[in-house]
Amino acid sequence: MIKFALGRKAAKLVKTKRTEQDNLPDAEAYYRRAQQLLEAEDTREKAVADMLQAAEMGHQQAQYELGEWNRQGQNVPQNYATALYWLERAAASGYLKAAYSLALMQANGEGMQQDVLAASQVMQHLAAQKFPPAIVWLMENAAAHGQHQKAFAWASHAAALGEPQAQYHMAYALLHGLGTKTDVRQGISWLKRAAEQDYGDAQWQLARLYETGRFGSMDKAKALHWYERVAAKGVVAAQSKAGHMRLNGIGCAADPKAAVQWIIQAANANDSEALNLLAKQLLTGQGIQQNFEAAVRCLEQAVRLGNADAMYQMGDVYRYGLGVSKDDKLARQWYEQAVLNGHEEAKEKLAEPVKPQRRESDPVCHLPDPEEQLAEEHYRQAFVCHFGLNGATQDIGQAFALYKAAAEYGLPRAQTNLGMMFFLGEFVGKDYEKAAAWFKKAALRHDPVAHYNLACLYYHGWGVRANAGEAISHLKAAIAQGHKNEGEWQKLLEQWQEELA
Repeated sequence: MIKFALGRKAAKLVKTKRTEQDNLPDAEAYYRRAQQLLEAEDTREKAVADMLQAAEMGHQQAQYELGEWNRQGQNVPQNYATALYWLERAAASGYLKAAYSLALMQANGEGMQQDVLAASQVMQHLAAQKFPPAIVWLMENAAAHGQHQKAFAWASHAAALGEPQAQYHMAYALLHGLGTKTDVRQGISWLKRAAEQDYGDAQWQLARLYETGRFGSMDKAKALHWYERVAAKGVVAAQSKAGHMRLNGIGCAADPKAAVQWIIQAANANDSEALNLLAKQLLTGQGIQQNFEAAVRCLEQAVRLGNADAMYQMGDVYRYGLGVSKDDKLARQWYEQAVLNGHEEAKEKLAEPVKPQRRESDPVCHLPDPEEQLAEEHYRQAFVCHFGLNGATQDIGQAFALYKAAAEYGLPRAQTNLGMMFFLGEFVGKDYEKAAAWFKKAALRHDPVAHYNLACLYYHGWGVRANAGEAISHLKAAIAQGHKNEGEWQKLLEQWQEELA
């Protein structure tokens, strides 16, 4: 007979005592009334009194709940001694939940000397009776001590009983070969079982697998489904994910209104990414009524949380006077702050030459800008050197230098070609991020090839985070410029849209 080492007369498990059974009908009435009274704050004291009455009359569930209340300080002040008294009474009459709680107290040293080994023996006894929480505890205890094979064995028992936490452990072990041989198919199967039982961790991981295609399971629509299941539980990261996917048409048709609903929930939880994203929607009026002032408030909160993109947006807000007075000095300060926090595009804004604004009294001059003329000449020479045209010797290094000079002035064709040199690794090492940065500069100046190149980068995740919505947006922008490759790009657009449908 397994006994609890409680420093008092041991409480025997599973031994059924029925000396109080005659009182049970009345005890049940007290128990049910206690449950009803708990729903109202002003009757809680009466509820505790009725629960105590039921427990004293031998009601096992009442004894167990009184024990847990005292153990956790719920409805009554925390009192381990009282918790032990009631849990021992319930356990002595064979109530497995009470026996489990006593074992937890022993394992944690709550109200008694800590003894994990003795607690483990009780848990094993309960596991033999197919009590899932005890099996899960044994699983977690084994895993915590690096005994992964033993943990997997316990997980197998609990998973077969339908315990979602154990099913999740099975999935993780099988996917990563932890305590067992790797089996991706079985791992994903167990992950789905746990997720379908509404186990949040499993739902999140399943969404991640479908989103990233890890283990060969990419399915953006299913990823969105599971993110939204987790988001509905109030998980902020999932709300932000769901909002982003709905906004950009990833795994679904783009739906700014639905996206904003998720984004607002995450923003209300003070998530910096959501605050920043909500600010973008308020500035553009997508999915929500345009409101510059509200956008600025969101950005102010996001920058307090250290969001670099929000700092960049604050720069734009002051640069263009969106909801605030136009202030180039403040704009520059925000761009500088964004750069200090690792924002690459802010560097581009700081590098842009600031041209003096023409006053109304200034004469209109139709002569070409001398610097612009020089940039055009640099580009022409670069093109000749790049491809060895007109009998010139091909000189990739010279071409790079000339493209860069023209690009830094702001000539979009030069920015696009410079980006391609980084993309292909011509003269310089391959650098997709720098390629993306130059394509973005050219795209801002409506260069169709830059838009097309950016579309490809976003589609494949080269140098930027993969984003189907951004890819399609840039491809549409490229087509709209009327380039000679418009027909070919249109076919590609239709292909991508079909893939996302």
